[in-house]
Amino acid sequence: MINGNKISPIEITSKLLFPIWRLEDEEKEFTILKINIAGTENGKRTKYRYDIFDKYDDNTKTTSMARTTGYTCTAAARLVLEGKFSRIGICPPEFIGAESGCFDVVFTELQKRGIHPIKKCTVIN
Repeated sequence: MINGNKISPIEITSKLLFPIWRLEDEEKEFTILKINIAGTENGKRTKYRYDIFDKYDDNTKTTSMARTTGYTCTAAARLVLEGKFSRIGICPPEFIGAESGCFDVVFTELQKRGIHPIKKCTVIN
């Protein structure tokens, strides 16, 4: 409660931090992303980890966040347009990645745009 008003922690945090987090035009930033996947593959428990480090692109003036999220979204949109992904309804990235061949298409599209995830695999006995 602030001055008799009920305020959620996320509201106050957002109000305080978002103005100072705002990027200036052409401000250089970077994105670090780690993706962990675990499951059964060919009858064996397997874990994959993908590490991505991407930076602001000086040539295109594109932020790393726009590159890593936007290029992933456009690859997914192409999958839908080309009839390679046809699930109906709300589809988080996990659904697209679980569809045969779709992960490889997204991965390849990222690589074409200079985003190179590093893949590490561990087989668990």
